[in-house]
Amino acid sequence: MDPAQIEANINLEKALRRANLLAAAAKVSQNITQILDIDLLLPKTVDIICDAYEFYYAGVF
Repeated sequence: MDPAQIEANINLEKALRRANLLAAAAKVSQNITQILDIDLLLPKTVDIICDAYEFYYAGVF
């Protein structure tokens, strides 16, 4: 494979990853404005973060 094509593929993967993380941030922001109950908001936020960052576990302290 051409080195320029390899670099283009790497840049595309990075851009897609950033887009996914920005989408997760937007989803968290949307939930913050819609969910007023903190006991519902925090677990939902943690789930979004775990999915976006591919974490097995995350917590809010």
